Amino acid sequence: MKPELTIGIGTCGRTRLLRRCINSLRKYTHIPFKLIVVDNTKAFYSKYIPPRIPSCEYIEIIDKKIGCTETNNIILDRCETDYLMHIDDDVYVRDDFTVDKLFMSLKKLEKEYDRVAVGASWYDTYYKSFRHGSMKYIIGYNNDKKYIKKVPVDFKFIQSLNLELVETDELLHSFIIRKDTLLADNIRWDNNFKWKGDRLDFFLQLKNKRWKLYQRILNPMIHDPQPLKYGSLSYEFNGDEAIEYFYKKWNIYPIVGWNKFQDKPR
Repeated sequence: MKPELTIGIGTCGRTRLLRRCINSLRKYTHIPFKLIVVDNTKAFYSKYIPPRIPSCEYIEIIDKKIGCTETNNIILDRCETDYLMHIDDDVYVRDDFTVDKLFMSLKKLEKEYDRVAVGASWYDTYYKSFRHGSMKYIIGYNNDKKYIKKVPVDFKFIQSLNLELVETDELLHSFIIRKDTLLADNIRWDNNFKWKGDRLDFFLQLKNKRWKLYQRILNPMIHDPQPLKYGSLSYEFNGDEAIEYFYKKWNIYPIVGWNKFQDKPR
C-alpha cells in the first residue's frame, strides 16, 4: 500500500531522543508512512557520526547552521506524499494508533473543510502536566499600535468537556497537514526567524488563509524536553531581532517572551 503520509523530524545532537521518537512511531503507527530526518549536528560538531536508521531518508546539513524553520522547509520540499506530519525529536508516542487516529480525524474534517490541519496534544515531562488544550490569538490595540498575544486554554478544562477535538489558532509541533493545499496557499516556514517567532508566524499565515486547526485531546504524545545541542542559535538570533522582523512583516507587535530580558515589545 502506497503511503499517503510523510513524517518529518528535525534533529541536532540528540541521537538518543531521535531513536526513541522513531521507534515509538514505528511501534504504534499502523498506517504506512515515509520518514524524513534532517540532521544539522555536523555543522556544530565535525566529528559527529550520524546514526544508522533503516528505511529513512536521512539528510545531513553539514555546511551551515540552520534553525527549525529551514529544517521544516527542507522536509516540506522533500515530501512526496499528499500529507505531511512535523514532529519534534523530543516527542514520542505511547499509545497504539495515535498517529492513525490523528490522520483519521483529519480525513473526516476534510469532508467539511477545504483547509484543515490536526495536531496531537502533549504531556510535558518537565512540567509534569499537559500542555494547553487550545491556543487562541488575541489581537488588540494600545493607542495607535496593534498587538497580538497568545492565550492558552487549560487542557484539563477542555478534557472535562469530553471533547475529542478542539479548535485552536496554533498547533503543537506534532501535526498533520495536506502538502499541496499548503503550497497552493504559498505558505512556508519563514527562514528569517531562524529561532524565535517561527511558530506564531506560520500559524498566523494559516489563519489569514482561513485554515481550520484542531487539536486532538485524546491519546496525547509525550514531550520530554532535553538540552538542545544547537541552542547557540537562540543567542545568535535573539528575541529582539525576531520581534522587529515580525513587526516589519505583519505590522503588529507580538506580546511574547522571546527574549529573557524582555517580556514586552518595544
